[in-house]
Amino acid sequence: MNNGSYYPSDVIDQVINESDIVHIISQYVTLKKMGTSLKCCCPFHSEKTPSFVVSKDKQLYHCFGCGAGGNVITFVMEVEKLNFIEAIKLLAEKANITLPENDKYNHEINNKRDRQIQLHRDAAIFYYRTLLKNDHAKEYLQMRSIEKSTIKKFGIGYAPNSGKSLLNYLLQKKYSVSEILDSGLVLRNKNNSQNDMYDRFRDRIMFPIQTITDKVIAFGGRVLENSKSPKYLNSPETSIYSKGKHLYGLNYAKKEIENDQIIVVEGYMDVIGLYEKGIRNVVASLGTAFTLDQGNLLKRYTKEAVVIYDGDQAGQEAASKAVEILEKCEVNAKVTILPEELDPDEYINKYGKQAFFDRKVESLAVIEYKITRLKQKYNTNSIDGRINFAKDMAMYLSELNSSIEVEAYLNKISMDIGISKESIIQEIKKNKLKEHKKNNNGKYRNEKLQYSVKSANIIAQEKLLNYFLNNPKIYPVIKAKITAQDFSKGIYRDLAEYIFSKLENNEKIEESKYIGRLLDSEQVKIASLIFTSDESTIKEQDISSYINTIKKFSIQGEIRILQEQLMNANIDEQKNKIYYEIIENKRKLENL
Repeated sequence: MNNGSYYPSDVIDQVINESDIVHIISQYVTLKKMGTSLKCCCPFHSEKTPSFVVSKDKQLYHCFGCGAGGNVITFVMEVEKLNFIEAIKLLAEKANITLPENDKYNHEINNKRDRQIQLHRDAAIFYYRTLLKNDHAKEYLQMRSIEKSTIKKFGIGYAPNSGKSLLNYLLQKKYSVSEILDSGLVLRNKNNSQNDMYDRFRDRIMFPIQTITDKVIAFGGRVLENSKSPKYLNSPETSIYSKGKHLYGLNYAKKEIENDQIIVVEGYMDVIGLYEKGIRNVVASLGTAFTLDQGNLLKRYTKEAVVIYDGDQAGQEAASKAVEILEKCEVNAKVTILPEELDPDEYINKYGKQAFFDRKVESLAVIEYKITRLKQKYNTNSIDGRINFAKDMAMYLSELNSSIEVEAYLNKISMDIGISKESIIQEIKKNKLKEHKKNNNGKYRNEKLQYSVKSANIIAQEKLLNYFLNNPKIYPVIKAKITAQDFSKGIYRDLAEYIFSKLENNEKIEESKYIGRLLDSEQVKIASLIFTSDESTIKEQDISSYINTIKKFSIQGEIRILQEQLMNANIDEQKNKIYYEIIENKRKLENL
């Protein structure tokens, strides 16, 4: 974490103080109370057993699985992929804090981002105006039943086939070659001359991709007719665009959410086609596999999503993965199955809005959808088919937390395939036992791996510092036995100095503010681990062992330094002095 010198510490402290970490993190994941902390599955790595801990008192988080940790600022930096200043600005906006102007930041960082957003806005205007002058492109959209009002609403445009039209337009708008290339809208051949630059999108209908605040950050382009070129071409990832973090049309759909429900489709034309028919609560996953980031983004605006992908095999495979991700994000997900040869846009144009709604009403819950898919996969008229079907369903049911849900589906599955509930229950228990062993073994291996790369000294320092935090009254008893100078140089000694100073003066330890001063992400992880662990039940003999370990490593380190000095000493008097210091330190080691 690097805060540079853009904002004074009192401003950063104000942002931290007025940004409750539980409130902020709850916008991305669902936290559950467990003891004195809150827990959930980590948003930064895949896991089934929650190891992500949030402390409201300390205003910190730490994942005991992957090691991620920090305060509210580091969380926003990680989850939103922002730098320190951008995270401060986002949190300040949420807390209605007015930040002081800072020319250095505005010119060095924000200006680059703003220039790219302005460039994309100008590109969108160029494509839109070009469409209005191109009869071929307008005829194509008319053929797809897209009205002028919808074209204007979504800023649909056309990229001409000339190859340099956008490039020349942006150069006329005084954008530098570097800015234009950074946008990804223009490419360059290997010999790097300006004459060899060309537009990425040519002879395509253009769909601006916008943020939830209506800023254009990328484009999707569709060929007009059958072509050897890919049907869809999208902007590459840039400094302002990450394809797995945005949903096409969400800036419009969030204002049109019906019955707390959003429809998720695959493509731009599906969103446009449904919008034309008056269905406005629709978003698209930008032609990519649905991601965890997209699921968490959707969760901010709705509790329920209906996935309506193409009816073919590929579309249904993608839908199956999408609903699994939505479930992980705790969004209630359903699936509408369309006829195999149709996508949502084609279906509504062929059968009409009412038929589309009728299909949506018949949407299947995730488990019902899985049953349907597995019945398509296995021939349940055969014994082998029924066995494989039952095994796959038992695997899925073993992951459900609701015993009521499990009971309901057990009855249905048993009746459908003629295998007793008891047999399926035994299979579920077997799966749960396997998962339990796997998790425990994994946990042991992870802990073993984690501690194998840590020296005994590091472990002792982390545990002892955390013990002081959880048992501050013990400090007066132990302080004579160990000092901050005994700790390793760097973050451990710095932490010891901070904690010991606060305990000595009976002052409040402000964990979140301390972390806010750190400049290195690894230091943040170490500090968050120490601040959020609970070593309050360490035995007295363990404390003595940790102190001895720390002092032993400290003295051994001092001896190594003295031995190096001895090697380089030229005067006998110096050598004798160093030699006696080495002997004294070795005596200290023997007395531990």
